[in-house]
Formats: sequence, C-alpha cells, structure tokens
Amino acid sequence: MSGIIIVRKSLAFASIFIIISVILSGCVGLQTDASGKDSGKINLFKKKTDSNKTDTASRSNDTSAPSPVSYLEANKGSSYLNWTWENPADKDYSHAIIFIDGKFKKNVSDPLNYYNLTGLKYDTQYRIGIRTVDINKNINPEWVNSSISTLPKTVDKLFPDTIWYLDNTTGSNWINWTWENPADSDYSYANVWIDGMFAANVSKPRNYYLKTGFAPYSTHRISIRTVDKNKNMNPNSVIGNATTTGSEPGDITPPGPITDIQSEADTTWIRWWWTNPDDPDYSYANVYVDGKFAANVTKPTNYYKKTGLLPGTEHNISVRTVDTSRNVYFFSVNDTRYTLP
Repeated sequence: MSGIIIVRKSLAFASIFIIISVILSGCVGLQTDASGKDSGKINLFKKKTDSNKTDTASRSNDTSAPSPVSYLEANKGSSYLNWTWENPADKDYSHAIIFIDGKFKKNVSDPLNYYNLTGLKYDTQYRIGIRTVDINKNINPEWVNSSISTLPKTVDKLFPDTIWYLDNTTGSNWINWTWENPADSDYSYANVWIDGMFAANVSKPRNYYLKTGFAPYSTHRISIRTVDKNKNMNPNSVIGNATTTGSEPGDITPPGPITDIQSEADTTWIRWWWTNPDDPDYSYANVYVDGKFAANVTKPTNYYKKTGLLPGTEHNISVRTVDTSRNVYFFSVNDTRYTLP
C-alpha cells in the first residue's frame, strides 16, 4: 500500500507541476465556477494580446522625421508669389510648416502642396522656408528655402484713342464744339487748344467745349488731344474750324505772321524782337509770355521786353498778328529763352 501511495503522490505532484508550467506559459487556464471558485477543471486557451496597444506603442516610439519637400518652384506677379512643391512620400507625413522672411505663416496639411502669398510690394525679394512634420510631431530639421522677387511695377505707356465725330454749333460771338470721347477705360481728359492757344482740359465724361467772345463772322480753329490717367498723351490732334454767325465783313483775311524772331537776355530780363508783316492793314502783335497775356505791341514797334524774371529760368513767348479789321492770324510764332544764371 505504501508503495502505491508513493506512486500516486508522485503522479499527483507531476500533474500539478505540468499544469503550473502550462499556466505560466500562457497555454491553459483554470476554469472557475459562477462564484469565482476553482472548479478543478483545466481550460486550454491562447493568450490574447492588445493589438491596438501594440500599434500605439509602435507609433509613440517613432522618432524618424519625414523627408523634406522637393521640387520647390514659384510663379510670380508684381503683387503675389505662389510656391508649389512635391510632398514627401512618407506614409505618416502630416504637414509643411511655412515661414516667410523668418516669420511663421501657416501649416499646409497634406495633400495640399502650395502656398500663395498676396498683397506684396512690386520688385521686392521674399524668402520662403519649409520644414516637414509627421503625425507623431517629428519635425525634419532640414529647411527647404527659396528666395524670389516679385515682378516690377507694370508701367502703362499706351496713349488713348483720339476723340471722334467733332462737330460744332455757332452764334454771333460763340462756338460750341462737341465730340465723342474714346472708349479707353483709362481715358481721363481732352486737351483743348483754340487758335493755337491752350484753352482747357475737358475731363471725362464731359465731351464739349464752349468758347465765347469771338467777333461776328470770324473763323476759329480747335485742336484736341486725348490724355489718359497715366498722363499718356495721344500725339495726334483732331482739328476743326468753325465760323461765328453774322454779316460778312469787308475784310476777312488775317495778316501774315511775324518773322525772324530773335532774343537777348540778362539775369532778370529777356528781350525779344522780330520783323512785322508787310500787310498794309497790320495793326499789332498779340503777345503772351509763359501762357499768360503780356501786351499788344502796336506797329511799328517790333519788340517786347519781359522783366522781373529769376536767373537761370526758362521762358516762352507766343506772338500772333492782328489787322485793323480784327482778323487774327491762325498760328502763333513761338520762341524760348533762358535768363542768365
């Protein structure tokens, strides 16, 4: 009996040892009843692992930064720069950090691969710096940089079209000229001259000019050039003649112009002289200096002296002839002279 007992005890201890070893290795478990007590039965099972925890641990252990962006390029205008690039191929790539001239601007998240900067000053250089970041906040220490300048300011050198359909209505002492303004969007005004003298700048949308104070049955010439907002002036003038109403006078022929105008100057004055026309009914020369009426120089006088000027300054004289019937020669004779320094 004692031998059998010893064998059973040995078997029992061996079984217990095997069961404990299996439990510790994770291959079996002890089955419990509803009360939680050991039922004495052995339940074989595979030990479970939390895959989510494993993945999270794997991600949290990621210390590798993503690759930098590549193929950085830019399109530009006078007030904007638009950079584009190729995002890295890293699966965990998250976004690009954008700096302009050393200052943070924004994060550009995958899959976006551009940054547009507007409201810039023309002909000015700007520098972009880009670093990449992955989903675990690993930042690539390598900067990808680019410096580029905006385009120069666009300068408009195109002049507007001429006016169209110049027409007029007249009275005994007035003429009203009308026209159609050019269609150019930047058209600003019409530069109007009457009988060779500046009259007015007629601003858009106005399209007429009324001039009074003419003699009855007298003919007058208008000359119009167009100007845009950038001061570009059309070199071509539109010219038209018109005659006031009234009975025809006996003499409607103007005298000839003065000729051979010459000048001399000192520091504060300029003296001009000329040859008067040979017309027997020539009466006087109508003199303007620097666009302002100066005097009527009656024949046989043939000079005009302007005083009170500053040294080293430019001055212009404009002379038109008038006869005894008040006929005025159409064009002015002009001359420019500087005072001495």
